[in-house]
Amino acid sequence: FVAIWYDQSGNSFDAAQTTAANQPKIVSTGSVILENGKPAIYFDNSNDTLITGVNLSINNIRSFYPVNMADTTSGFRTIFSNSYNQNNSVYVGLNINLMRHQNWIQNKNNPSYTITTLLNTQYLVDGFFESGTNGVKRYINSSLDTAYTTTKSLSGTDTTEFSIGASSFDNNYYWGGTQQELILYSSANTTNRTGIENNI
Repeated sequence: FVAIWYDQSGNSFDAAQTTAANQPKIVSTGSVILENGKPAIYFDNSNDTLITGVNLSINNIRSFYPVNMADTTSGFRTIFSNSYNQNNSVYVGLNINLMRHQNWIQNKNNPSYTITTLLNTQYLVDGFFESGTNGVKRYINSSLDTAYTTTKSLSGTDTTEFSIGASSFDNNYYWGGTQQELILYSSANTTNRTGIENNI
């Protein structure tokens, strides 16, 4: 089981879980869990979550790159979040029934879905938050999924801990399936998108 997912940036934003029953799994029946030949962390759709203990705000999360695979169609599922439906919120996850990727950004739910998530299929989801025309963009497996204009300031101080696999805002919306990598940038980083995707 994963007690700590170590931050590789040098900022020590490690994501941890001290309660053993809430730790996601990385070994099953004696073997490391793999997806596409790479180690994967399995979240059980019930109570597994990793929390940084740090209140990362939208200022810290202007672009993101998670690699994940869902194995359940019930409810809402969180890839990562600091909260949702709040003025400072960043929430990235899956929507009920059709398992569509969505984001909440500062009290605005992403209104457009063009790619429906398939169960047990690996995805690289990346997004960028900028104000103005098409300021919010999301790509799934390198294809543009949605883009829309936002007048939000894209700034604010968060009061909720950043979490992976659940919304720590209300300890809910647990992820069901695997997560393998999560990269966050404090800038939109749009010019580096293709290179980052290729590296992943």
